[in-house]
Amino acid sequence: MELTAAHRPTETPMPERRSILTFVVLLLLVSGCLAEGVVTQPERVAVVVGAGTPVAGSGIAPYPAAEKSAAEVAQYLRDAGFTVTALTGKDASFEQIESAVDRSFHEIGEDTRVFVFYFAGRAFLDEGETCLAPADASRRPAPDRLILAAPFLEYLAEAEAARVLAVFDLAGPDDASPAPPAPTEASEAELIEGGAKQLFARLETLRPELEAPAKEWKSEATSGPRFEPPERLAEAAPLTPPAGHEGCRGTVWLYLVVTETGFPEDVQVAAIEDEPKGCAADWAGERAVEAGKTWRYNPARLNGFYVPKRLAEPVRIGTD
Repeated sequence: MELTAAHRPTETPMPERRSILTFVVLLLLVSGCLAEGVVTQPERVAVVVGAGTPVAGSGIAPYPAAEKSAAEVAQYLRDAGFTVTALTGKDASFEQIESAVDRSFHEIGEDTRVFVFYFAGRAFLDEGETCLAPADASRRPAPDRLILAAPFLEYLAEAEAARVLAVFDLAGPDDASPAPPAPTEASEAELIEGGAKQLFARLETLRPELEAPAKEWKSEATSGPRFEPPERLAEAAPLTPPAGHEGCRGTVWLYLVVTETGFPEDVQVAAIEDEPKGCAADWAGERAVEAGKTWRYNPARLNGFYVPKRLAEPVRIGTD
C-alpha cells in the first residue's frame, strides 16, 4: 500500500485574497458602466477547462481525456449560444483559470441567465479536502498550485448570474487512483457531478427557462435544486491499536458512498497521513475500512428526495 502524506500548499489556493479583491473592483466597475448604459451583458457565459497536460515531474499523470471532454463541452456550449472561454493544455494553468473566471465575472450581470464552470482533470485529497489540479499543479515535493474545490465552489457562487452551474469532471492523480469526491457543502452554485453528459442533460431541463421571454425567465430561475449533504449519526471513535502496538498513531482517509438508506458502500482507503508508527500501514487501512462499513448516516437530499453521495472521511488511529 502506498502511503500518501498530505501537505498544505506553499501558497493559498484559489480563491485567494487578490482574486476576491479583483472581483470586488471589477464588480464596482461593472456597476458604474451599467449606470451609464454602455455594457451589454451576455445571457449565457461559460469557462471550460481541460487540464490534461501536467508539468513533468509534478507527480500528476497526463490525462488526455480531459482535454477532449473540454473541447466537446466548449463546442456544445458555443452552439447553444454561450460566450465561452476555453482553456486546455498548458493554458489550463492556475493563473489562466483565475483570470478567465475574473473576466467572466466582469461580463456577467443581472441579465445573465446562466454561468457554467466546467473543469475536467486530475484531482486528489489533501488533508481531507478535494483539490483540483491545474496544468501547472504539483504533488512533489509538496502539493502546490492547487484549487481547493469547496471554497472555489463558493467563489463561483458569487457570480451575478441567475444560475451558476459548476461541473467537476474528476479523475484521480494517476490511472490507478480513484477520484476524490466532490464537495458536500451546501452552496448557492449548483454542483453537477459526473461530466459532460450530466451537464448537457441539465441544460436541456433548463431550456424553457433559458429561452423564455425576458419578462418571464427571472421568476423561473428561482426554483433551483436544493441539496442537503449527508450527516453521520455518531462521531467515529479512534481505532484502538492491537496489543503490542499501543504507540500506533495516524489518520486514514476513506472514500465511501452514502446510499439513499444511510448505509456506506464502496468503502476504500484514499490516503494515510502521518504514517502510523508502531503498526503496519496495511493493518491501519484494513481496520479503517472495517470501521467505515459500520457507520450510519442521515442520507443526502436533493429537492427533498434521498440521493447517494460520495464522501471522504477520516479515521484516527490511537489517542493523543
